[in-house]
Amino acid sequence: MANSWDPEYVVSKEKAKELIEVQFPELAPAKIADLGKGYDKTVYLVNARFVFRFPRRKIAVDLLNTEGRLLPVLAGTLLLSLFCRA
Repeated sequence: MANSWDPEYVVSKEKAKELIEVQFPELAPAKIADLGKGYDKTVYLVNARFVFRFPRRKIAVDLLNTEGRLLPVLAGTLLLSLFCRA
C-alpha cells in the first residue's frame, strides 16, 4: 500500500456482481451501482433495492462478522426508518 487509505482488498462492480449472483441467485441478473467508498468498506446498490457492503481492509472483515452476530440479537429492539427519494 502506497498510502494508509489505499484498500487492502478491492471488490470491483464486476466482482460484486459475480459474488452476489452466486450467493443470491434470485437477484440475478444483478444491476450494480456505486453507492460509496469509505476507509474500510465499498458499498454498492443492487437492483435499486438492496445495499451490499464489501470490506476494503482486514479490520472491516472482523467488524462485519461482529455485526452479523449482533444484528439478529438486536433485531427486535431496533426501529427501521425508510427514506424515500422523490
